[in-house]
Amino acid sequence: MSPDGRFVASTTSNSRGQNLVVRSLDRLDPRFLVGTAGARDPAVSPDSRQITFWANDQIKRLPVDGGPVVSVGSVPGRPLGLSWAADGHIYFGRGAEGGERP
Repeated sequence: MSPDGRFVASTTSNSRGQNLVVRSLDRLDPRFLVGTAGARDPAVSPDSRQITFWANDQIKRLPVDGGPVVSVGSVPGRPLGLSWAADGHIYFGRGAEGGERP
């Protein structure tokens, strides 16, 4: 849910693969965002103008109204969720990286 309460960002799987969609709360039809193939874990910026997501070992962002997808940084292995904080930083969780614990 966007901080301003205008839309919901989510992922969907269909014949195009897994993509990011935005649905305004005053409309029924979602809008697919171009360049978001493989998107997971969307998070909306504090000003509700951009969305960040993880795909192909990268954290990426793009404007909600459309525009170029920009890589923010490399994060190999899927994070456990993303959060775009009021301080402007994008935080993500990490779990145990496999293997046995002593």
